[in-house]
Amino acid sequence: MDLLQVPCYYPSWEEFNDPINYIKSIEPEAEKFGLCRIVPPIEFKQHVLKHFQSSVLNDSFRFKTKLQNIHQLRHRHSPSELFRTRLKLFLAIKGINIKFWPRLDGKELDFYKLFQSVISRGGYTQVTKNRKWREVARELNISQDCTSANYSLSRHYQVYLLD
Repeated sequence: MDLLQVPCYYPSWEEFNDPINYIKSIEPEAEKFGLCRIVPPIEFKQHVLKHFQSSVLNDSFRFKTKLQNIHQLRHRHSPSELFRTRLKLFLAIKGINIKFWPRLDGKELDFYKLFQSVISRGGYTQVTKNRKWREVARELNISQDCTSANYSLSRHYQVYLLD
């Protein structure tokens, strides 16, 4: 099997002065390969570096960062995420505006798993009557060292999930 080299382009400063138009001009040839390499002219690199240094490398430059939990990267549209989106709407109807989701045992509480665990045991009333909150906590992987787990789970269920 012969592998083809992808085309490599070396535009002049004049050609690359408008990068979008340059890309459009090479598109008919480059699209046959699915990708290509474009090496910007040295003047372009100097131009970008000069503007980068003057605008970014000063004390006033700031950008907003986003906290992204690693455990949430794989399952962006998991049942838990869908449930939480719907729960947020439900809470808004009840007049509860949630900015930060409750945490328990150092982790964000998974309301979907909490809901499923309680329902599988007969619902809130049965779990409370039969003192099954410790089982629910175990199912949610909450440490036994978390002494307030039973009360916290019960309370969060009452506040956020009961109609």
